[in-house]
Amino acid sequence: ESTDALHCRTHEIPDRNMLHISHTPPLGSITYNPQMPYISFEVNIRAHSNAAIIADSTFVSYRINRGQWQRAYLNDVVNDLWISDLIGGWAPGDTLYYFIHAADASGRSANHPLTAASDPHVKIVAADTQAPVIQHVSLPEEMLYTGPIVLSAIVDDNIAVAGVAVVYAVNNDALNSVVMADTGNNVWIGQLDLTLESPGPHVLRYRVEANDIANPPNVSWFPAAGEWITTTLNTVSNQDIAIPPLSVELIRHFPNPLRISRNDALRIDYKADSGQPVEISIYNVRGQLVNTVHHQTGYSGMNRIEWNGRDKSGKPSTPGLYLIRFVSGEYSRVIKAMLVE
Repeated sequence: ESTDALHCRTHEIPDRNMLHISHTPPLGSITYNPQMPYISFEVNIRAHSNAAIIADSTFVSYRINRGQWQRAYLNDVVNDLWISDLIGGWAPGDTLYYFIHAADASGRSANHPLTAASDPHVKIVAADTQAPVIQHVSLPEEMLYTGPIVLSAIVDDNIAVAGVAVVYAVNNDALNSVVMADTGNNVWIGQLDLTLESPGPHVLRYRVEANDIANPPNVSWFPAAGEWITTTLNTVSNQDIAIPPLSVELIRHFPNPLRISRNDALRIDYKADSGQPVEISIYNVRGQLVNTVHHQTGYSGMNRIEWNGRDKSGKPSTPGLYLIRFVSGEYSRVIKAMLVE
């Protein structure tokens, strides 16, 4: 009696006790970071047989260009999440080939991709070409100069910021520059201590410049290259000069979603006058208060407040949707943030 029909009905049934590897390769190329020229892969591995996964048989097999295959062993972190040892030894223009192998005590083994070394994942190591992003609140068009001017800017980069400076000139004088200091959370501060020899008015023009750690460095400007922020300075009081207080405004929040496994922090960028109190309250979808973060605006202009994804007791919050209420004086706004594993 033929068993062909039975075979056709059963040969596609998966192994219920299979060893399953789940992995999403990084999107695009790998950006070369001279401060940390390495990468670590995240992998989810589940043995449906409940057999123990064999650690010394669970690894990322990789090679650079046409070099020898090497191994970076995977480390069990939590809830089927495994993270590889650091993989490196490359330079911009190199090609990384890799696949993931795992084995369990039931005798099963698996590869990702299934083709393993014959057709592995392929990633190009690319030079960093992204310039820093500068956020800055410009000085008013006219102001009374009574002493040093403190400027603030938020400067972010995909790898790291090497330095930020204010380039400026008064009237037709030569250009000068002041190095800005990183006060934390990528908030940079610079002080212009000007010598004005007459009552004025004087014309100050300036811009913020930033460069990253790439070689050669990527450079950005605020405003754009070739443009300047211009303000008229007076050293004698003029009753017609009335500088309104800087209105509080929430500019952006990121990253969204936040990754618990990476200890992400939600960064909220806003502009406000110096000394302005700010509060963010984090609620879950049930309306329960999870945490509250207070912040005193340190400098007039751009500022940043963060939530580390934890509750009031310091424990990581559970994955899900959260509502964040941003309040400063009469200004209030609610934003959404997603927390994922």
